[in-house]
Amino acid sequence: MNYKNIIKISIVIGIVIGIILVCIYFIKDKYNLSNSNKIAVIGNGPLSDEDINEINSNFEIIVGMNAVLNGRKGIKVKYTHLFSRQWDDTTTPKTINFIGYDKDKKILNSYEKYKDTIKNILLVVPKGLEYKEGINDIKNNYKNVSIHSIDANLNIKKNKGPNKFNFNNKKYDINHSLSMGMISIGYVFNIYPNHDIHIYGMNFSQRGHHDGIVEKEIIDECDRCIVHKTWKNTYEPFKVS
Repeated sequence: MNYKNIIKISIVIGIVIGIILVCIYFIKDKYNLSNSNKIAVIGNGPLSDEDINEINSNFEIIVGMNAVLNGRKGIKVKYTHLFSRQWDDTTTPKTINFIGYDKDKKILNSYEKYKDTIKNILLVVPKGLEYKEGINDIKNNYKNVSIHSIDANLNIKKNKGPNKFNFNNKKYDINHSLSMGMISIGYVFNIYPNHDIHIYGMNFSQRGHHDGIVEKEIIDECDRCIVHKTWKNTYEPFKVS
């Protein structure tokens, strides 16, 4: 092999390595792969002061949901992502709404409480029954925030049998609508495939409207889900005051 061929091969190898490095950089920037312990999903169950301080100190992606009722006086969770759910059982123009949204004032109250830190709003809607007027109003009123709509995976036709919820390469039968916590976990689980998901404020004690037992089974079988035990086994969200 002559000297010129060696130079050509070296240049090609250098270009390939450069492309690989650039791709790695953008993937890391998009999915934040440098820190596997940076994502926390916060339910509306009990949180202690220690929990809140731990969350705020150790996580960069902090997911809250609906009315984001967790917190203490003077100690706010530094939510970065807010999931707001469209009521699955309100489909008429007079009653349809997102949890935490004031239709008259056109204000998303759950966002207003944490607007200093929230950068992303995800509107969880039943496919085919989206509250389009509300979605448009929220997008128009909060243009400084990234806003997207995602499928709630709701069991609209409840007389047709359970939904099949796909999670972690498995399918689970859901006879009621998924909880907002489960929807949020499922979303970040798929968006950040190389990260662990730390779960606070959830103990799956709520029964009736959601399949708490099945959802607990789903989380127990999730190898990337780390559940931080609540200080009491109840569903009692606390209001920030």
